[in-house]
Amino acid sequence: MKRILLIVLTIASIFGCSTIESAIGGINSAVSDMGRESSEGIRLGPEFEFSIFYATHMLLVGYGFGDDNFREGKGVTWSVANEKSGEELIVKRALLKDMSDGTTWWYLSSIVDGEDQFYEMLIDKEMNILKVRYRDQDNGVIKEILLEQSGDSDSDAEGDSEMMDPHDYGKYSTGQETIKTKAGSFKTEHLIYDDNEYDHDKEYDDDEYDDDKKEYDDDLEYKYEYWLTDKVPGGVVKYIYENISENETMSGEVIDIRSGYKTQLESY
Repeated sequence: MKRILLIVLTIASIFGCSTIESAIGGINSAVSDMGRESSEGIRLGPEFEFSIFYATHMLLVGYGFGDDNFREGKGVTWSVANEKSGEELIVKRALLKDMSDGTTWWYLSSIVDGEDQFYEMLIDKEMNILKVRYRDQDNGVIKEILLEQSGDSDSDAEGDSEMMDPHDYGKYSTGQETIKTKAGSFKTEHLIYDDNEYDHDKEYDDDEYDDDKKEYDDDLEYKYEYWLTDKVPGGVVKYIYENISENETMSGEVIDIRSGYKTQLESY
């Protein structure tokens, strides 16, 4: 159980709490809650720990561009780094099994300092998480979490992450670009979007453009870049998250694509 703290606190220290909080709500407050735990030991429930793990993991694997090109047993490995410190995390995601009732089993893993924390989870067609399995780090026993589903739930661990509509890609696309990683060479579509409503397509005269552009640059806090390709499970091969106000940049890229993933926890 302590391993999940290592992962979350390492991510916060590498990338800055504000950078993470800008992409997924609640990480900063969760880390603060952890810091207030007494010296008697960690008292976080497994549901809470998985919720934080899941939200963080989805951020690190560039989630949000569709899972249609995942195939049973196939997965991706991401290298995620802080541009300033050079520190690195390894995260993995794989589709383990398509079940006959339309549900699917997934594998999620984060490796910090050589220590691997992983879960296997069952989700339905609406991306609701139904069941989570993990190995207790204290005694090695396989345990299971059954998550209650409710229409008004706002839990990070209940599949409420939204996919970007492919019809919106054109709003943010800068064109085609070839990206090379350890996983290969990929022809991609490069998307850029940020937290400002500046109109990139508006036609300006020189003076008007300079004034508007300066105001845009002064107000800009966050910038997100994605390189998309259908040749990679999950649809993304590289991303850059930039927190301009905090001078923090987090980047991730796919370094391995492979088949052969199977359950390690007798999940099916």
